[in-house]
Amino acid sequence: MDYATDRLMLMLYGVRERVSHSQKRKAWNEWSNAALVLVEREGLSDADLSKLQEREPARSGPVVVYRKVPLAYVEHCLPAAEYNRLHASGTRFVLMIGAMSFPGEGKRKYEAKDEKTGRHSEELALDALEILQAEHPEASLKQLTWASERYYCDVCRKLIAADARRYHAYDFSLTEGELAQWKQELKSVQKLPAGQRAAERKSINGTYETRKWLRSQEAGLSLGKGKDRAKGNFEREEADFRRTYEEATEEEREIRSYQKAASDVMAAGQSSACPTPATGTVNQAALTTGRTRARAVADCSAGAQQPGGLVGALADPAAAPGGIDFTTLELRYLSDPGNGLRYAFGTKAGGTGAARRSATGLRTARQASDAFFVWLSLPRSTFWVNLNPNEPDWIVGADLGRTDAGRILLQADLQLKKTTARLIHPDSSLGQRFWNKISGTCMSFRTWIVPEPAEVVDFDDELYILDAPLGVQMESQYLDARGSGGSAASCGKQRASVEAWNEQTFRDLILPQIEKAVNDDPAYAELRRVYLSRVAAEWYRERAGDASSTYGDLIDDGDVDDWVTATDWKPRDTFDQYVRSYRDGEFNVTRQTRNGEMIQTRTYIFGGVDFSGLQLQRLNADSAFSGRWSEMTQNTERATKTAVADKSRPQIWLGGDNTPYLEEPSPPSTRRPGSPAERDSRDTGQPSHVSDATDPGGGPGNLGWLPLAALGGFCVLLLLKGILARRCGATRTGRST
Repeated sequence: MDYATDRLMLMLYGVRERVSHSQKRKAWNEWSNAALVLVEREGLSDADLSKLQEREPARSGPVVVYRKVPLAYVEHCLPAAEYNRLHASGTRFVLMIGAMSFPGEGKRKYEAKDEKTGRHSEELALDALEILQAEHPEASLKQLTWASERYYCDVCRKLIAADARRYHAYDFSLTEGELAQWKQELKSVQKLPAGQRAAERKSINGTYETRKWLRSQEAGLSLGKGKDRAKGNFEREEADFRRTYEEATEEEREIRSYQKAASDVMAAGQSSACPTPATGTVNQAALTTGRTRARAVADCSAGAQQPGGLVGALADPAAAPGGIDFTTLELRYLSDPGNGLRYAFGTKAGGTGAARRSATGLRTARQASDAFFVWLSLPRSTFWVNLNPNEPDWIVGADLGRTDAGRILLQADLQLKKTTARLIHPDSSLGQRFWNKISGTCMSFRTWIVPEPAEVVDFDDELYILDAPLGVQMESQYLDARGSGGSAASCGKQRASVEAWNEQTFRDLILPQIEKAVNDDPAYAELRRVYLSRVAAEWYRERAGDASSTYGDLIDDGDVDDWVTATDWKPRDTFDQYVRSYRDGEFNVTRQTRNGEMIQTRTYIFGGVDFSGLQLQRLNADSAFSGRWSEMTQNTERATKTAVADKSRPQIWLGGDNTPYLEEPSPPSTRRPGSPAERDSRDTGQPSHVSDATDPGGGPGNLGWLPLAALGGFCVLLLLKGILARRCGATRTGRST
């Protein structure tokens, strides 16, 4: 590399510049040599690095200096695999250890214990690295890249890690090839007559020794010229270094904030006081969200928390193949062995712009996590929201209205009305077909978003959510399905046959498009996300009565302080949006047509969301985990440790494990969740439908109906009704408090 221009070489110049603070004359001696090694610094805190950087070089003798170097600044000289690994892990700085030894120092002893005399600069750097590793045995101090002003001698080449890259500015001594050739020539001398061997050996040695001396002199002279050329470039390069340093510092701070915040995902309560083997700091096995009460976590002997795929993805979203579309993140797997949660989110690959940013990933993961705990903590009777323009004081319950879950439900109801208005608008081709087919003097149809049967596999302490589609029903269907004695809104004295015709027209043309939007449109992504969390929470509610659970004490405690929305949204904001649209005509699509002497006015008003009728279809694991879900068990398991790309479709799995782990875990079970040998005799392998319950005071397996807390047709109600039959497989008794 060019000593005067390449930034790695200019860092060597910087070593000399730093040494000149204490040994000015020796620092610029071209017959001395500067070398440095870039080292992975995992396990070394910023405070540790600051202490190293502040360590002043010795006032005499050979010296060692340290510097915190931005990873991006030296990307060009790192092995690609190492750079990608470090970048993906959230590392934004590496440690530089630089060293200088001076000719003629002999064997005198100096104060600094890591600055031994009479050794090459590479050896001094290695000595410093060895001492640092001894001081921080838990740290990972892997050699990444070496740089030296002169080519490495035969001894130093053998000392340096074989997989570390090596760079130099000037040739010095003999190359590895020349050393091999020298050795071969000496070996060939043995074939000569005894009387000629000594002279020939002397001649060969003289040739190579002279070559070594000349090359050493040439290197010294070249280095003297290179230092003069490097001076100006070094000063300019330092400005770039400082800029990169500041950018890396901000990026690292942001990544750490993401990682810390991500550690709260699917966890609540106070962290354990157990020290980790790596850092000796507080164990994050059950990460806190601010609650003062302790959660049930394993004892300190169980070890520390693993980083997980979600944390890694937030550190470097671009590392996943094809990128990660964080806006599609949904909870698909949950397990509670009794001392924390293991979980996995599914996301689509791809995405652009904000969809691929760490901030988006953190927001959506926290959204799913917070919703899960809200659904656990609040009584089911509070899961409603109401958009009725005549009831501004009854929009949402006080507690639910403080959470993102409440915000999402209200905004989904608002979006439902907007979607329908767009589809039936007479200026669209579909809307025109619709208006041309209906008859009569008015319309008044209400639509409701309702759960379709959710396909799941559950066993022991594990839940896999395969499919959880949402349906859209006309109000007549909605009331019939619930056995209500009421009737759908009508148009007064209009003939029933006309209303039936209009409703069927709406079912045929508009309803399928609304349902498609609810299940696929990005506008409803948040609704789908919190709905999947609701499914997981209801499963968790039921099993908490029969098995040890980490968060059983949260159920119906009514405390949502830990999951209050971080936005400045207020329920009245969505209500006011709705009233404006209602008042200004977005929701009242009216058309007048003349029929003889009569002018017909047609008006459309529409309804809400109700999740109360959810049913779970429990599938046989052998049939469920096939086709597009064939890799689900493996992917969710791996996702607790790292981001995993699904082989069967463009999906990324991200997860985490809030349970302490053992350094030497017991052999993994070979059972498959839901396998025939482990299933309850009640599991026939066929989808099971849970019938409607009528007792609102029933137990977890018989939840019953709750009152419909809304007036008119502008209601969003989130209630899960009597849905979850007993899980397949063995259960544990007892409940954690």
